Amino acid sequence: MKRRNFLLFKTEGSEKLVELSCEKLFMHFEDARSEVNQGVEEAGTFAEADWWSGEPPLLIDNLDPDEYFRSVESELILADVVQVIDPQWLVQGEFQIRVDTLLAAIRARGKQVRYALKESNPTVLTPKEATTEI
Repeated sequence: MKRRNFLLFKTEGSEKLVELSCEKLFMHFEDARSEVNQGVEEAGTFAEADWWSGEPPLLIDNLDPDEYFRSVESELILADVVQVIDPQWLVQGEFQIRVDTLLAAIRARGKQVRYALKESNPTVLTPKEATTEI
């Protein structure tokens, strides 16, 4: 998983800030839980194989969603402030629950969470406000 695709680490004054892109995080989450990336082991011998057989199985390292969000949390706790970008992506069922849980864990560690649209200045909102006002 390439965290640089959805996490951007910055320093503002003495604060360590990380921008969390909900859009990109959602795409990685969907990939992580997708069964498309899981190869099926071929059975049989070469002599029994059809002309297209014999290729190795698809090997893509997938994390289950729990491991995936634990790894994201381990990165986010390094920052003083987590700035959530594009929170309108948080209306996606299981994804919303997982991100809300993740951000609650970050707040419980004494970190600040801000919500912002990509094009605007950040504002501090609750998760419910972020999903209903945008």
